[in-house]
Amino acid sequence: MRKRSWLQFPHVLPAKGALSIGLLAAIVAVAATYATSQVDTEQIDVEIVRSDPINVPADFAMRVRLTAITPDEPTTIKWRYGGEGQGGNVIRGMFHKTGVPVDAADEDHRLQTGQWSAPLPVASLAPRFPKKLFLTVTAGNPGKVVDRITRRRGEYSTDVVFQFEFTYQGKVVKTFQVNGPDGGTATILIPAYRLVGDTKPDSREFLDELTGVLEYATRRAESLEDLPWADWPLPKKYAIVNNAGGYGVGSGYGIRTTDKAVTYAELRSLRQLGVNGFRSPPEFIMEVLASGGREAKKWNRAMLSHVMGFPVPSYRAGRQSDPQSGCPFGDDVAAVTKQQVDESLQSVLDLPVAEVWGLTVDEIGTVIDRSAEKKGHLAACPRCARGFQRWLQTKRLKPGDFGASDWSEVRPLNVWDKDSDRPWLHDRGAALAAYYTRDFNNYVTAMLFTELKNAFDDANRAKGQALARGEADTRVARQPWIYSFALRGNTFLMKGHSLDFFDFYRLADNAIVYETSNRGPRIWGWDSYLCDVQRVVAQKMNLAQGIYIKPHRGAPVQRMLSAVSRGDTMLYWYTYGPDYKKGDSFSQSDEALVLTSKAAHLLGKAEDVLYRSKWAVPAEVAVVKPETTQRWMNLSGNPPHLMAAWENAKWIYSALQHAHIPVDPIDEQILATEDLSQYKIIYASGSHITQAAASGLERYVKNGGTVYTSGWGLSRDEANGPLTALRPVLGLRQRNEPEMWYTVTLYGATRIESYSEPSKQIAPVPDGAQMVSGGLVQEALLPTIGREVLSPDAKTEVLASFADGAPAITRHQHGKGKVYVVGFFPGLEYSAPVRRDDYDMTRDLHATHRNLVAAPALKLTRPVVDASEPLVEGILLRNENDDTRGVTLANWAYRVSSIRQDPSGRRSPVVTHMPAEDVKITIRAAGDVRRVESCMLDQSLDFTSTGDTIVVSLPRLEEGDVLLLK
Repeated sequence: MRKRSWLQFPHVLPAKGALSIGLLAAIVAVAATYATSQVDTEQIDVEIVRSDPINVPADFAMRVRLTAITPDEPTTIKWRYGGEGQGGNVIRGMFHKTGVPVDAADEDHRLQTGQWSAPLPVASLAPRFPKKLFLTVTAGNPGKVVDRITRRRGEYSTDVVFQFEFTYQGKVVKTFQVNGPDGGTATILIPAYRLVGDTKPDSREFLDELTGVLEYATRRAESLEDLPWADWPLPKKYAIVNNAGGYGVGSGYGIRTTDKAVTYAELRSLRQLGVNGFRSPPEFIMEVLASGGREAKKWNRAMLSHVMGFPVPSYRAGRQSDPQSGCPFGDDVAAVTKQQVDESLQSVLDLPVAEVWGLTVDEIGTVIDRSAEKKGHLAACPRCARGFQRWLQTKRLKPGDFGASDWSEVRPLNVWDKDSDRPWLHDRGAALAAYYTRDFNNYVTAMLFTELKNAFDDANRAKGQALARGEADTRVARQPWIYSFALRGNTFLMKGHSLDFFDFYRLADNAIVYETSNRGPRIWGWDSYLCDVQRVVAQKMNLAQGIYIKPHRGAPVQRMLSAVSRGDTMLYWYTYGPDYKKGDSFSQSDEALVLTSKAAHLLGKAEDVLYRSKWAVPAEVAVVKPETTQRWMNLSGNPPHLMAAWENAKWIYSALQHAHIPVDPIDEQILATEDLSQYKIIYASGSHITQAAASGLERYVKNGGTVYTSGWGLSRDEANGPLTALRPVLGLRQRNEPEMWYTVTLYGATRIESYSEPSKQIAPVPDGAQMVSGGLVQEALLPTIGREVLSPDAKTEVLASFADGAPAITRHQHGKGKVYVVGFFPGLEYSAPVRRDDYDMTRDLHATHRNLVAAPALKLTRPVVDASEPLVEGILLRNENDDTRGVTLANWAYRVSSIRQDPSGRRSPVVTHMPAEDVKITIRAAGDVRRVESCMLDQSLDFTSTGDTIVVSLPRLEEGDVLLLK
């Protein structure tokens, strides 16, 4: 194995060049999955795998002593684990002095240098052992803050050496030492997960892993450096950031080691994960970056830093609080905003990196949640009422629109009051006020960051102008590019959100960043949906794009490819930890480490083509999931038909994705105000839409566009009134509220429900609801969720019917265009077969169900990248700098291979990835191609060409690949 530059860091142990047992097992497990995944697609019996309980014997003990400490003085030795970022509560204890009662005062348990503590039964540490117990041990003077400005700590013990001894059945089985050069803190690993079955504490597999975190971190680095792709290039253009936590001086909150060598060992692992920048690095790493030397260049691509948050105080119950807490119109907001913007600029412009991504609010919610009244603040606050009235006037609304004679009568409503009788459901004026209250909530939060957005934009503009003038040596030219962002959850894909994913960025931030949180493999592909939202929003609003990818939530290769295929240039593997510092981290998962390393090296190999590339062929299909639908779903108390409409939209995207139809997600303002002529068809999936957006759709259809709507789509306006103006466009005489048979659960980031839970049944599905095969309906289908009985007018074509004769799908000509209306929830019906405990995505997502959604689009356009496997998503990208082209391929196919049962009897599915063999990739608009190379297989591929279309033969596709067209 070649020597790497890690060894230029001081204190790093030399690499041994051997895979750890854990990472080797992870690769073997993946290989085993590949070998067994191509099974018969009929019903399968899933194996139940039972896990043995962890057994820590009562006669397994440990003791500790210090062999060195400066200054040399007696000290207590304490232990703790949990909490402080590790999850759960902190559990604490002490290594007692032999012969002293355990309940004696702490000072009575002080030990001299070289004096062993009393033996401590390891089993007494925890009533229930985690798989890996990271035990932090402290001694000596913890130190204190000696500089209030820099927060530098001093007056702590140094050069501390801990020695640990473990005995089993009275016999010493292992002794090792852990150094604490910069303070009296050490962390060791007790690999309890090894103590199952017949494995005892004197076994080699247990003792090999019973060690300090320096050895633990070093072995992890060695394992990553021995992976098959470890010598491939790593990303230089993409910014990939991460944490290097755990180090500190002395002892205290969150400090797990005082040995820099541990952090340097972790940096070896981070490089193998493609990391070239940091979030909150330790002070000594900042010194390395500031030095500007050879090592600094490996880590100065980017930094993630905190900038200003909400410029309002927060209410705290039980404390004296500012009466204007949480108020976006508070008296001090303008002054505090200016101060925080100035401080934010000062904090980022001198950082020694190429880019700074400034985080404002982590997983941002509405500003008014910081008030005493929470979301009820808007209705209670006179300042917010005046702001509401001024804001409505900018929208050219009048008091009469709200049933009022004067603006003083128009106020925000407390639409979040769970005890409200919802007057907005019975009065149009109140309905409009309720709708705009929800809209105003988004506005008052976003507006607080406009000044920061503009300041960062101005700084970047100044840097760009200086570089354009050739003034590369000036301070302005040397300052980093800076981007402000509020971290968004993936709420667009879940139950809903206070802050819209389009309107928010019309006011706030110059970067759009979200974190992946979906845990279920069946919907991991939805990250492409939200990345598509990022792409469209960024293009229209000139934003940078970044993403937090959680590898331990699954599919890091596919999620990386999805993000970079849509323009993301900053990736944060969230978060490495390391695991002895942070509990919810991916460094604790060998499989996640292997796949993240694979993703990073694949990106490094392809980045010259991928970086800042764009779609070679613009999307000819748009999808709309109207924010108005979500607002009225919530305002109506989440009734079954509106929850079904909301969830249906997500699976409409999935059906189009699996049909390999690229789409642009757009919003109601784009519908209302922009030229839509690039789109041959728009899928409008939502019950409620603004009148302005409806007018935009009418113009679009009249001018030759096609609209597809379903699930009671396009029925109501923003005041919850009938969209009567659209009925002639849809070709319907009237709209009937859906008859519902099942209550769909709103997706909440974890599992997706089956559609066979008795408690969710509303009514039996009538026999007459069976859909008759023919036309779009390729085989008979009995819907499971509900239906709308359509009432077409005389000129509307009925494309499919239910068995009782009611129209199921209609098509209507309006002007030069057409409208498809589907009288059920085709997205949800597409998902229904895969909602089973033993799912196999390649078996359960049926082409006939998918056709109900995709067929109208496929009449008007064709895929740019069409794979022979539906769950393989391909994007053709063109780099505008040199006209090079590449195709990213993400394979989203998974299945349940077995069921794991833990000692308590709890069962959970074991999900494995399904590689595809002999995949045919058809690429149109490929250009003049002489050679196609697979980055992952590291080989040239066979292909045929006809005109500007090529068909590539890919022997094997695991999680993902990039094809370079040359």
